[in-house]
Amino acid sequence: RGNGRRRRPLVTTACPRSVRVSSSRTDSIGGYSTVLTAAPFDRHMPINRGMTYEQMLDAVETQPVHVIEATLDDDTSGLYCEAVQTIIIDEHMTDVQKRCSLTHELFHWLHADDSHAEYGKSHAEWRVRRETAMFLIDPADYVQAEREYDGEIYQMSCEMDVTVFLLEDYRRILEYRQPIHD
Repeated sequence: RGNGRRRRPLVTTACPRSVRVSSSRTDSIGGYSTVLTAAPFDRHMPINRGMTYEQMLDAVETQPVHVIEATLDDDTSGLYCEAVQTIIIDEHMTDVQKRCSLTHELFHWLHADDSHAEYGKSHAEWRVRRETAMFLIDPADYVQAEREYDGEIYQMSCEMDVTVFLLEDYRRILEYRQPIHD
Protein backbone atom coordinates (compact mmCIF):
# COMPACT_ATOMS: atom_id res chain seq x y z
CA ARG A 1 0.00 0.00 0.00
CA GLY A 2 1.21 3.47 -0.73
CA ASN A 3 1.81 6.48 1.52
CA GLY A 4 3.92 4.65 4.11
CA ARG A 5 1.32 1.94 4.73
CA ARG A 6 2.14 -1.75 4.95
CA ARG A 7 2.53 -3.27 1.51
CA ARG A 8 2.42 -6.92 0.53
CA PRO A 9 4.90 -8.11 -2.08
CA LEU A 10 3.57 -8.34 -5.62
CA VAL A 11 2.68 -11.91 -6.56
CA THR A 12 4.51 -12.84 -9.74
CA THR A 13 2.54 -15.98 -10.56
CA ALA A 14 0.48 -15.49 -13.71
CA CYS A 15 -3.26 -15.89 -13.35
CA PRO A 16 -4.56 -18.30 -16.01
CA ARG A 17 -7.83 -17.21 -17.61
CA SER A 18 -9.08 -20.79 -17.82
CA VAL A 19 -9.40 -21.37 -14.06
CA ARG A 20 -13.07 -21.86 -13.13
CA VAL A 21 -14.55 -22.98 -9.84
CA SER A 22 -18.26 -23.60 -9.38
CA SER A 23 -19.99 -21.62 -6.67
CA SER A 24 -23.34 -21.46 -4.98
CA ARG A 25 -25.14 -18.40 -3.58
CA THR A 26 -24.64 -15.61 -1.09
CA ASP A 27 -26.90 -15.98 1.94
CA SER A 28 -27.32 -12.29 2.76
CA ILE A 29 -26.11 -8.97 1.43
CA GLY A 30 -25.01 -6.18 3.71
CA GLY A 31 -24.52 -8.27 6.84
CA TYR A 32 -21.21 -8.64 8.59
CA SER A 33 -20.96 -12.41 8.29
CA THR A 34 -22.02 -13.08 4.73
CA VAL A 35 -21.23 -16.69 3.83
CA LEU A 36 -20.91 -18.28 0.42
CA THR A 37 -20.13 -21.92 -0.09
CA ALA A 38 -17.74 -22.25 -3.00
CA ALA A 39 -16.30 -25.62 -3.98
CA PRO A 40 -15.53 -27.71 -0.86
CA PHE A 41 -14.99 -24.77 1.54
CA ASP A 42 -16.72 -21.77 3.07
CA ARG A 43 -15.59 -18.22 2.49
CA HIS A 44 -16.80 -15.43 4.73
CA MET A 45 -17.12 -11.75 3.84
CA PRO A 46 -14.79 -10.18 6.40
CA ILE A 47 -16.06 -6.61 5.95
CA ASN A 48 -19.19 -4.53 6.47
CA ARG A 49 -20.55 -1.41 4.80
CA GLY A 50 -19.54 0.86 7.67
CA MET A 51 -15.82 0.22 7.26
CA THR A 52 -13.31 2.53 5.66
CA TYR A 53 -10.85 1.19 3.10
CA GLU A 54 -8.12 0.88 5.75
CA GLN A 55 -10.46 -0.99 8.10
CA MET A 56 -11.38 -3.34 5.25
CA LEU A 57 -7.72 -4.05 4.57
CA ASP A 58 -7.18 -4.87 8.25
CA ALA A 59 -10.21 -7.21 8.27
CA VAL A 60 -9.04 -9.01 5.13
CA GLU A 61 -5.65 -9.74 6.74
CA THR A 62 -7.23 -12.69 8.57
CA GLN A 63 -8.59 -14.27 5.38
CA PRO A 64 -6.89 -16.64 2.91
CA VAL A 65 -6.99 -13.94 0.21
CA HIS A 66 -4.17 -11.49 -0.41
CA VAL A 67 -4.74 -7.82 -1.26
CA ILE A 68 -2.07 -5.78 -2.94
CA GLU A 69 -2.00 -2.36 -4.55
CA ALA A 70 -0.28 -1.87 -7.88
CA THR A 71 -0.53 0.24 -10.99
CA LEU A 72 -3.26 -1.09 -13.28
CA ASP A 73 -4.25 0.14 -16.72
CA ASP A 74 -6.62 3.10 -17.12
CA ASP A 75 -9.77 0.99 -17.42
CA THR A 76 -9.12 -1.38 -14.52
CA SER A 77 -9.68 -0.44 -10.89
CA GLY A 78 -9.17 -3.92 -9.49
CA LEU A 79 -9.07 -7.60 -10.30
CA TYR A 80 -9.16 -10.95 -8.57
CA CYS A 81 -7.21 -14.05 -9.53
CA GLU A 82 -8.57 -17.30 -8.10
CA ALA A 83 -5.43 -19.30 -8.97
CA VAL A 84 -3.37 -17.33 -6.44
CA GLN A 85 -6.27 -15.96 -4.36
CA THR A 86 -5.06 -12.41 -4.85
CA ILE A 87 -6.89 -9.13 -5.26
CA ILE A 88 -5.04 -6.30 -6.95
CA ILE A 89 -6.34 -2.75 -6.42
CA ASP A 90 -5.12 0.21 -8.49
CA GLU A 91 -2.91 2.24 -6.18
CA HIS A 92 -3.70 5.54 -7.91
CA MET A 93 -7.35 5.68 -6.86
CA THR A 94 -8.91 7.52 -3.92
CA ASP A 95 -9.74 5.54 -0.78
CA VAL A 96 -13.45 5.68 -1.67
CA GLN A 97 -12.72 4.17 -5.09
CA LYS A 98 -10.45 1.56 -3.50
CA ARG A 99 -13.18 0.72 -0.94
CA CYS A 100 -15.72 0.06 -3.69
CA SER A 101 -13.22 -1.87 -5.82
CA LEU A 102 -12.04 -4.02 -2.89
CA THR A 103 -15.64 -4.89 -1.99
CA HIS A 104 -16.35 -5.77 -5.63
CA GLU A 105 -13.28 -8.01 -5.84
CA LEU A 106 -14.10 -9.65 -2.49
CA PHE A 107 -17.43 -10.73 -3.97
CA HIS A 108 -15.50 -12.31 -6.86
CA TRP A 109 -13.38 -14.07 -4.22
CA LEU A 110 -16.53 -15.26 -2.39
CA HIS A 111 -17.80 -16.77 -5.63
CA ALA A 112 -14.35 -18.14 -6.54
CA ASP A 113 -14.37 -16.56 -9.97
CA ASP A 114 -11.68 -14.61 -11.79
CA SER A 115 -12.80 -11.00 -12.12
CA HIS A 116 -10.64 -10.17 -15.11
CA ALA A 117 -12.39 -12.60 -17.46
CA GLU A 118 -14.75 -10.92 -19.95
CA TYR A 119 -15.25 -7.72 -17.93
CA GLY A 120 -18.77 -6.33 -18.05
CA LYS A 121 -20.18 -9.08 -20.24
CA SER A 122 -20.36 -12.12 -18.02
CA HIS A 123 -23.12 -13.15 -15.67
CA ALA A 124 -20.56 -13.24 -12.85
CA GLU A 125 -19.63 -9.59 -13.40
CA TRP A 126 -23.25 -8.44 -13.39
CA ARG A 127 -23.95 -10.48 -10.26
CA VAL A 128 -20.97 -9.02 -8.42
CA ARG A 129 -21.82 -5.45 -9.44
CA ARG A 130 -25.34 -5.93 -8.08
CA GLU A 131 -24.07 -7.50 -4.85
CA THR A 132 -21.51 -4.74 -4.34
CA ALA A 133 -24.11 -2.00 -4.76
CA MET A 134 -26.58 -3.72 -2.43
CA PHE A 135 -23.84 -4.40 0.13
CA LEU A 136 -22.29 -0.91 0.32
CA ILE A 137 -25.41 1.24 -0.02
CA ASP A 138 -27.80 1.26 2.90
CA PRO A 139 -31.36 1.86 1.63
CA ALA A 140 -32.13 4.37 4.40
CA ASP A 141 -28.93 6.31 3.66
CA TYR A 142 -29.83 6.33 -0.03
CA VAL A 143 -33.30 7.77 0.63
CA GLN A 144 -31.88 10.41 2.97
CA ALA A 145 -29.15 11.44 0.50
CA GLU A 146 -31.63 11.53 -2.39
CA ARG A 147 -33.87 13.91 -0.43
CA GLU A 148 -31.00 16.04 0.85
CA TYR A 149 -29.30 16.43 -2.53
CA ASP A 150 -32.41 16.31 -4.74
CA GLY A 151 -31.14 13.21 -6.53
CA GLU A 152 -27.81 14.81 -7.63
CA ILE A 153 -25.72 11.69 -8.03
CA TYR A 154 -22.24 13.13 -7.42
CA GLN A 155 -23.21 14.75 -4.12
CA MET A 156 -25.08 11.61 -3.07
CA SER A 157 -22.08 9.41 -3.83
CA CYS A 158 -19.81 11.71 -1.80
CA GLU A 159 -22.24 11.60 1.13
CA MET A 160 -22.37 7.79 1.08
CA ASP A 161 -18.65 7.17 0.40
CA VAL A 162 -19.28 5.26 -2.80
CA THR A 163 -18.44 5.94 -6.43
CA VAL A 164 -20.87 7.46 -8.90
CA PHE A 165 -20.55 4.24 -10.92
CA LEU A 166 -21.69 2.15 -7.94
CA LEU A 167 -24.56 4.52 -7.20
CA GLU A 168 -25.67 4.28 -10.85
CA ASP A 169 -25.73 0.48 -10.50
CA TYR A 170 -27.84 0.81 -7.35
CA ARG A 171 -30.29 3.12 -9.13
CA ARG A 172 -30.64 0.64 -12.00
CA ILE A 173 -31.48 -2.08 -9.50
CA LEU A 174 -34.13 0.06 -7.79
CA GLU A 175 -35.65 1.82 -10.79
CA TYR A 176 -35.62 -0.76 -13.51
CA ARG A 177 -35.26 -4.09 -11.76
CA GLN A 178 -33.15 -5.17 -14.73
CA PRO A 179 -29.73 -6.75 -14.90
CA ILE A 180 -26.86 -4.29 -14.93
CA HIS A 181 -25.46 -3.90 -18.45
CA ASP A 182 -22.67 -1.67 -19.72
